[in-house]
This record gives sequence, structure tokens and C-alpha cells, in this order.
Amino acid sequence: MYKTFKIGEYCRGGIIVADVNKGIVKITVQDWDTKETIDCKLMYDFDEFAMNMFLNDQTSCYYADKVMDYIKKALNKS
Repeated sequence: MYKTFKIGEYCRGGIIVADVNKGIVKITVQDWDTKETIDCKLMYDFDEFAMNMFLNDQTSCYYADKVMDYIKKALNKS
């Protein structure tokens, strides 16, 4: 299952797609206009610190928390 976060100017590129499938987490940062992938993070073993650092590099801490909440809920690690 995946969720698209259309953040806009507070995110590098503007869009973050969080895809969680069978314990594998993939975060893709996309350009708002072209939908091209700017950056991507793939994790087979969920590491909250590393994922948080990646998200904070891409967007503000507020939106990073929103994406992390979705990932934790999808992985049932709330």
C-alpha cells in the first residue's frame, strides 16, 4: 500500500510517495511538474532513525513526522 503526500514548496521536489509492502519501505521524492524521481530510499529492515534523517533532509520536520506516522501505521509499529 502506498500514499502520496503532495507537500509543495516545503518539500524538495514537492511530492513524497511512501510505499510499504511486506515490511519493505520505499520513499520516493518526485518533482511536482514532471513527476520524475529526484531521490529514493529503500529499506528492507525498518530503521526509524535513518528514515527520519532522510525525510528531514527532504522536507520540514512537520511533514517528515506525517510521513513517519503513515509508515509506522502501515507497519503496525505505532
